[in-house]
Amino acid sequence: MLKIFLSLLLASITLKAISIELGPIDISIYRVLLFPFIGFMIAALIINSDLQKRFSNYFLTGVNSYLILIFFITTMSFIISMTYYIGSIFNVRIIIGYVSFISYFVFFPIVFILAFNSRVFFNQVVLHSSKILYGCILFGVAQVFLDLIGITISFEALTEFTEGNKSLWFGSAILRPNSFFGEPRDLASLVIPILIFYRFVRFEFSLKNIDYFLILFLGTISASITFILVLALCATLYILFTRNILIRIFLIIFLLFSIIFFSLYVYDIQLFIEEQLPRFLILFTLADINEASGNSDLFVQATDILLGIYLFDIVSFNINIFNSLFGHGLGSGIIIVSEYMVDMFGNYLPENSIFNTRILAFTWLIEFGLIGCILMVLWVYKLIKTFCILNNLDIRNISLLVYLSIGCCMLSQSYFFVAIIMYLMASNIKFRDE
Repeated sequence: MLKIFLSLLLASITLKAISIELGPIDISIYRVLLFPFIGFMIAALIINSDLQKRFSNYFLTGVNSYLILIFFITTMSFIISMTYYIGSIFNVRIIIGYVSFISYFVFFPIVFILAFNSRVFFNQVVLHSSKILYGCILFGVAQVFLDLIGITISFEALTEFTEGNKSLWFGSAILRPNSFFGEPRDLASLVIPILIFYRFVRFEFSLKNIDYFLILFLGTISASITFILVLALCATLYILFTRNILIRIFLIIFLLFSIIFFSLYVYDIQLFIEEQLPRFLILFTLADINEASGNSDLFVQATDILLGIYLFDIVSFNINIFNSLFGHGLGSGIIIVSEYMVDMFGNYLPENSIFNTRILAFTWLIEFGLIGCILMVLWVYKLIKTFCILNNLDIRNISLLVYLSIGCCMLSQSYFFVAIIMYLMASNIKFRDE
């Protein structure tokens, strides 16, 4: 029973569709499973001396101890945010952001690993979890073919059915699959990390032909610009980590041509959006006729564009250098994004409009700054290095797989990459059966 529960808990990080929104709070199956589990483990840790010793051995020594340090740093960052924005309408959102971060990035890996004293049991759980996630990927394929025969199964949340979410392919309306991951863009960004995780926990450190088929099929049929960003990320990381010079040269040429192609439209951003991102063109139309609605999903999607603007403001020193380097404080992402949206469309938005980016990397850049993000990358690299030394693996190949997983997850609001980080952390632990 415990094996099933832990397997579902690990897999549920990605299952956004199995959730209900109550105001600003998203009640997902992951949170329903996690918070009682955290409470149980904390109570057990207080009264069980054996568990206390296990906690000391697992997390108070070696590279895993950095997680405790991250908890204290982020808590201080949260206190600063609450103090700076005291009395703001965003206070509740800041608290929710803090709880979300530490539950995903701190408490989850700690209590999850703490539940194990056997390497065999741990491996069984992650294997079962990877099978569940692989099944969800295959369900995304099944969604498309079931829709073709008139059976449409598509929902972004338990109360939000999206049977009309289709795109045109060769004159036919094809369902944009999302499986149980929320929006189609979430499937497009998660298919690579899930397949890497599936291979990773089996000690297979390369993708198979079937994996490449699933990535290209689901990413393309999702008709999401997120998949284009995923491909660009793949090309960039392969340039950094691959040992094959020919592949590196090809990818560099590909990226240069892509940059030149997009730069042709830099002089006219509206022309670029009209020809390359037509869904956003309506924003300009709505603004022109003064009928924009801040509740429109298009305005939510428009927040993704702000990442480029924010990066430009950093390099042009339009943002305070302290905030650029150290961030605005944990939980402040929603405030900064909302301020940018008001600057862009303020005359057409309802009063006290609240926006948040759907790109986790953007949120972290705002809240932790450049230095905070770099420290996270270095901590992960230390985990990778230790994992490779212990298992005599090629550090460049493992780095490529891990950073690719993290990067793809961060193109959406998914913390699934924590599962891979947690797996690396567990490799630093000596369980009782070893």
